[in-house]
Amino acid sequence: MIKKEKKNMTSKVALGLVLGGALSNLFDRIFYGFVVDYIDIIIWPVFNLSDMCINVGVGIFLFYSLIYSEKRTLRRQKK
Repeated sequence: MIKKEKKNMTSKVALGLVLGGALSNLFDRIFYGFVVDYIDIIIWPVFNLSDMCINVGVGIFLFYSLIYSEKRTLRRQKK
């Protein structure tokens, strides 16, 4: 992704969210021995900001890949 000539902001943001969340969870595992979960919504499992970043980043990747593949398919059909 880094070596591609066409770099877009969407991919950079998604990759940053996933890597940032993963590194944060890794930091917790190394220094605390467990991941610190601090957001507790009664009807949902306990989670943290790192988990949200990973999920949002993956969601952006999935959404972008679906949109990008759709555009690529439409371009091929027009030719």
